[in-house]
Amino acid sequence: MLVAMIREETRRLLEPAVAELISAGAREIYLFGSAARGASVEEGADLDLAVAGLPPKVFYRTLGRVMRRVNCPVDLVDLDAATPFARFLREKESLVRIG
Repeated sequence: MLVAMIREETRRLLEPAVAELISAGAREIYLFGSAARGASVEEGADLDLAVAGLPPKVFYRTLGRVMRRVNCPVDLVDLDAATPFARFLREKESLVRIG
């Protein structure tokens, strides 16, 4: 499920990332940042993703797999972690659910 405001080239980039995250156990996957607001993902840009339900023991391995599949830098935030940034994303940031 991808939201209409996300550009087509970003959607193509996200499909393998979402598939990898789901196969690793993520129950919720969100896009945030500029790509979630419709900006183009240009060369050198990164994808900002947040997940819930991804087991901690596979978090970094899965991040590496996602980065290889999309061939660009990925910032992956664990929304299950009790961190100020995860709380900020849940409360203040516009998270776009993509999986």
